[in-house]
Amino acid sequence: KDLQKQEYRDTTGRIKVYVEDGVHLEMGIPGLPPAEVGVEAECAALRAGIASIYPNMMGAPELKSEASRFLKAFLDIDVSPKGCIPTVGSMQGSFSSFILASHLDPAKDTVLFIDPGFPVQRSQVNILGIRSESFDIYEYRGERLAAKLESYFATGRISALIYSSPNNPA
Repeated sequence: KDLQKQEYRDTTGRIKVYVEDGVHLEMGIPGLPPAEVGVEAECAALRAGIASIYPNMMGAPELKSEASRFLKAFLDIDVSPKGCIPTVGSMQGSFSSFILASHLDPAKDTVLFIDPGFPVQRSQVNILGIRSESFDIYEYRGERLAAKLESYFATGRISALIYSSPNNPA
């Protein structure tokens, strides 16, 4: 079959992905048009030569600063730009974060997932051989959530907390 023109449909038949240069297996939402501001910014960066250099390993300072501003504006938490590490996607970011968090303190050997979450992150932890635990947030809001989290944190084993839900912000 000619893969250049082959049409694939997801199981619901709502999303069409046209294969042009191979089959892409990354996560995402295919078929949605990108925002024009993003297209223009990417074109401007390419014209300025961004593709000819390796990015700063710690992330672009302007992205780190904006991530810090976002966290303050939307979550009312203060995170230094130094602590914001932009990645090329959430899968790469979570994979790297799991590796880092699981090696910082040998006593903290468990990643805590607040469900519902994304199965791919659970798979990443399994691939890395990291212990995990989880609970469903449906029954835990407000003070009940604080108490539930504290019960896990009191064990001293939690290296990372993941709340990556299709319903965020919930």
